[in-house]
Amino acid sequence: MAANTLGTSDVTRWMAFGEGVTDHGPIGIYRMHFGAGLYNHPPLMGYLLQLVTLANRQGLAFPLVIRVPAIVADAVTSFLVFEMLRKRRSLQRSLVAAASVAASPVLFVISGYHGNTDPLFVMFALLSVYLLVDRGAPIWAGLAIAVALGVKIVPVVVVPTLLVFAFTAGRRTLIRFCLASGALLALTWGPVVLSVWAPFRKDVLGYAGGHWKWGLPHLASSMGADGFGTWLQGPGRFVVVLIVAVVPAALTLKRPGRAVEASALALTGMLALSPAFALQYVAWAVAPAYLLSFPAATAFNLLASGLVIEVYDRWSGGFPWYFAEATYFTSGEVILALAVWVSLMVVVVAGIVDGKATAELRPA
Repeated sequence: MAANTLGTSDVTRWMAFGEGVTDHGPIGIYRMHFGAGLYNHPPLMGYLLQLVTLANRQGLAFPLVIRVPAIVADAVTSFLVFEMLRKRRSLQRSLVAAASVAASPVLFVISGYHGNTDPLFVMFALLSVYLLVDRGAPIWAGLAIAVALGVKIVPVVVVPTLLVFAFTAGRRTLIRFCLASGALLALTWGPVVLSVWAPFRKDVLGYAGGHWKWGLPHLASSMGADGFGTWLQGPGRFVVVLIVAVVPAALTLKRPGRAVEASALALTGMLALSPAFALQYVAWAVAPAYLLSFPAATAFNLLASGLVIEVYDRWSGGFPWYFAEATYFTSGEVILALAVWVSLMVVVVAGIVDGKATAELRPA
């Protein structure tokens, strides 16, 4: 699919961004204004775009190359789910969960057709958790989370949990993790912050996301509490990020052996409580959900897959898919999206209260 379709309007935006990086570099691009859309991506994406445009000049189709990193990330994520679960659950459950991630229509469509970087940051965030908690490799874990933050800012909600676990693991672990992540962040973010701070702060750090009929803002609007929904989409979004980041970290401080589950809770909670939404965001929670509750994750996976297939089929004008112009949800899709959100909230609740589904790490 990635090799034979154009994808969504996001792919055409990436093409414009690629031209911008070619003309002005990965730092100068933040000074540009694009009619195709706002360049709201962290610093590492400019360097990735340089590689993509280079491959494109060698004859590889741009829509394929821009989607390859996400496709590879999904494969790696499936193995990470297996590795982390097999230390906590049965081998059979671990295999089935990993296979459910690998075969998820959500990831197939988002990575193979939509064309965005969400699966990439999920992979690096989970890789950081795995390296720190299960492998005892704080330097590599620090580098991995720094890369994740260079792809999108969303995994910042995992950072407090990682820091708390590193603290409980000992001073040496904490120092190594902080030095590695801090050094790479300084190397990749420093030039941008020093050179183009104003547009970077406005377009990247200040980006509020799209306002779709999803989650708490939609429920608030449906109940006539428009003011609360507006607050959530404005200053309230920072409160949401704070809650989603602090609660898992607090749980980790109390039980460091559940740091993997706490990190998964941060990622799923971010999607569940986020006042901003775009359809590709559902990829954030597919893999982390299986680290919390297999039944709830499967329900979310199935419902989200149904929503994704239905919406992209309509946007693409039916099969065979080639190009999808994103619009909004129909009334039926809004109801299905509500079911997806409810199933995700069940995952979040299970991650907090289900002790059996989040058992302590068994001795090797």
